[in-house]
Amino acid sequence: MAISGYPGSVHAANREMKRRHGDGPFRRGVRGALAGLAVAVLLPWTCACPAQVVIAHASLGVDSVSPAVLRAVFSMRLQSLRGQRLTVFVLDPRSPVHERFSKEVLGVFPYQLQHAWNRAVFSGTGAAPMVLGTEAEMLRRVAETAGAIGYVSAPPERPGIRVLKVEETE
Repeated sequence: MAISGYPGSVHAANREMKRRHGDGPFRRGVRGALAGLAVAVLLPWTCACPAQVVIAHASLGVDSVSPAVLRAVFSMRLQSLRGQRLTVFVLDPRSPVHERFSKEVLGVFPYQLQHAWNRAVFSGTGAAPMVLGTEAEMLRRVAETAGAIGYVSAPPERPGIRVLKVEETE
């Protein structure tokens, strides 16, 4: 059986490629080594992107929070910190920043947060957070709202905003 565009059999085509381009396993070995090298070089670059940053209004009297407290705040189970009422801002649940924040900082999937918000809203026991469209809007709203908490992809250089450290308490 002939390959279209090639006048011989499939085996003849394979032999011709080996004759022209050398032995296959060696080429695959070099190609694999180059691919591994590319991954090794590019992997730190992709991981070196800025970490998620939890931000709060400057009046919030907290410098650091644990991941468990953040999960409670962003799932709307905790409405205040140190006696100050919180206003929670989140980015659109379909945004990559929200997805990364949910998974890496809170340790939950975005749909789990959405489920918790829906349960609170539809049962009448709570409210959903304020959903914002952009990080610039997040920075503006957190800076303007006393007791506000949110997140962005990089540390902000803006007055009125405090960056909270996320650390495990012992």
